[in-house]
Amino acid sequence: MNIKKAISAGIIAAMISGSAMAGTDSKKIAFCTGLSKTAGKIMSMRQRGFPMAKLMEVSQKHGNLYVHIVKTAYATPRRYADENIQIEIEDFENEIFSECLKYTPK
Repeated sequence: MNIKKAISAGIIAAMISGSAMAGTDSKKIAFCTGLSKTAGKIMSMRQRGFPMAKLMEVSQKHGNLYVHIVKTAYATPRRYADENIQIEIEDFENEIFSECLKYTPK
């Protein structure tokens, strides 16, 4: 696990375990799916050159978890080939989904 993923995992674990997120596996999967889709949109905006400051303004209104996702996305190098951008987006979605499943209480 690289340093970015380790930091991401730690912060997501702390934020999710401290939340009221609990319940059935289907609720957990639905929560993590929504979170990963949001992460994918954030990474897409990052890869297309959207200003981080604007995303931070919006994410702060939704809480520390979203701020963390923006910071993590912008720590990722920008890609320029369309196929590389898509790979980066998909990888980020999967990373966030995986960490969410791992650290969200049952």
